[in-house]
Amino acid sequence: MQNTQYHELSKEFLVTLDQEALINLVIQLDFKYQQLAENARIALADKYGRKTEHFISTGQLLLFPSPSTNSGSLDSQDSAQKLGVKTKQQGHTRNQKPDLPHVQLFPPPPDPALLPCPCCGVARVPTRRILQASRYQIVPARFYFEDLYSQVYSCKNCQCSEELVIKTPEIVENGTASAGLLAHIAVSRDCDHIPFHRQSAIYNRSGVQLSRSTLSDFYSQTARILQPLHDFSRQVLLKSHVISTDDTPVKVIDRSKSRNMKLGRIWGYLGDETHPVTLFDYTHSRAVTVQ
Repeated sequence: MQNTQYHELSKEFLVTLDQEALINLVIQLDFKYQQLAENARIALADKYGRKTEHFISTGQLLLFPSPSTNSGSLDSQDSAQKLGVKTKQQGHTRNQKPDLPHVQLFPPPPDPALLPCPCCGVARVPTRRILQASRYQIVPARFYFEDLYSQVYSCKNCQCSEELVIKTPEIVENGTASAGLLAHIAVSRDCDHIPFHRQSAIYNRSGVQLSRSTLSDFYSQTARILQPLHDFSRQVLLKSHVISTDDTPVKVIDRSKSRNMKLGRIWGYLGDETHPVTLFDYTHSRAVTVQ
């Protein structure tokens, strides 16, 4: 009696499903069965198989996707994640071209002997242009002088000697390096890890002789300019309830040592969520200093 009722319910359930939905359901069940069988085979191979065959457990079950609908493929991905199987990552694509200015280049004029038309003999003239290709180009860094002038304002109505002199703003008063050069030197040293003697050689190729001591002076000027920002960041950092820190040893030149070298420390400080400040500091050692 129970078997008869079960068969009748099964027939009613199958009648409500259309043929396409039934095919998709069978394909999904078959795919899940193949996954379970493959997982069992991998588990047996990892436990009892040869050591050289253990590479098969690298998640290659989904190299060939199931020929089901979109919903079926999503279900198969969810089941694969539950089973611990890595899905295949999307392949590498070509990066989009950046938004850069375009400079047009045109070919030189052809040989005059090639201009006459082979049909009528009249000289051919340019009528249209065809984009041949687009390529990257770079202009190396170049030096130039910035001549700073002061504007003098005087009265033309009378012969008054009182004049108004407006100076051009300077990052360093009477300095020989502009703000752009100071920033470039600091970024090259701290971000690109180019020491001063190598920077001096690079600038020398451009015809500018800047010694290592001069670059050191420029670097110290940058430090003095950024000192107020460092002090403000330190005040915000000290308001944190928890400060994370760690030190990194660095070699520093010291002529008083036997090998002209000593070990300094660069500290990194990280504030809490309410004071998200990252601050760097240098000390000669791990000794506690009172400021």
